[in-house]
Amino acid sequence: MSMKKKHKADYESINPYEDKAPFFVRMEHLARYRWAKEMLRRKKLQRVLDIACADGYGTNELFADGRFVLGADRDKALISKANSRHTNCTFETIDIDKQPDRIRAHAPFDAICSFETLEHLKHPKRALKVFNECLCDDGYLLLSIPDGKYEPKDCDGNIISDFHLHAFSNTRIVKMLDRAGFKIEQVLHQHLGAQLHKNFNLIVRDRQISKQELLKMFPSDEKSLDMLAELFAWPDETKGRSYSAIYLCRKN
Repeated sequence: MSMKKKHKADYESINPYEDKAPFFVRMEHLARYRWAKEMLRRKKLQRVLDIACADGYGTNELFADGRFVLGADRDKALISKANSRHTNCTFETIDIDKQPDRIRAHAPFDAICSFETLEHLKHPKRALKVFNECLCDDGYLLLSIPDGKYEPKDCDGNIISDFHLHAFSNTRIVKMLDRAGFKIEQVLHQHLGAQLHKNFNLIVRDRQISKQELLKMFPSDEKSLDMLAELFAWPDETKGRSYSAIYLCRKN
């Protein structure tokens, strides 16, 4: 018999500034967007799509003066929240599985950010091809995807998560990106954040200290969280034990 699906460990969308997910998981999510913003600055990319943007915190991170940033998500309630919170960006309810032409209508983009998205989609290969079509010549795809070997499965090998439809290996992702017309320039990881998350849980278990008490050691204002994300979870090429891999890709 299969195990029942878990719910408590599922985080379909995470806002790092809200205490609804483990601290170092939040830092990883925030660090990806802050890394992406730096990539946009370095490469002078001005027209950007943030797909599966949730409530738009990351879309807002990507904004800079003179830059157009569109956040798209299939959840109408989250897009409504994003519109009310972040007036610098444009937000639209789009389900890329069902409405790829809605993305094409806004093209071309200089860059597309797709963080922790493909595993949720029914048609991830088609989505990658749509991204390629919607990028300008030499445009960039900034992609993060969970490593399938860390995806919890039941005794029959089925994914436990209510939200993840796929578990991708690095080999599979590399092939998918190549077939969709992308060249991988860099593969990055967040090994330090994963190790700190593990150490945090060990301290809670072995020293009989509550998570809330341990978290009091860290400041929780937005400015401090921004700095802690860069300190604890900035992507680099050291693989280690990283839950997700980050691919910096260029359109062929």
